[in-house]
Amino acid sequence: EAQSWAEDHLTGEEYEEIFGAVAEDDTRVSVSYSLNASTFDRIKRLAQERATSQVAIVQELLDKALGQ
Repeated sequence: EAQSWAEDHLTGEEYEEIFGAVAEDDTRVSVSYSLNASTFDRIKRLAQERATSQVAIVQELLDKALGQ
């Protein structure tokens, strides 16, 4: 529901900042997870420091944790 709302109300850049880059070939899957507020704040802060999206930070952390 949030993505549908965002598509109608945000710019493309704002949308990708929140949900990540839009892939034309369906290589991405949308999922929903619940995080501790402190973890979310750390991800948000790290994304701002690196001038990247929160999705990119989470992907990087998962890749490292999974040895990819």
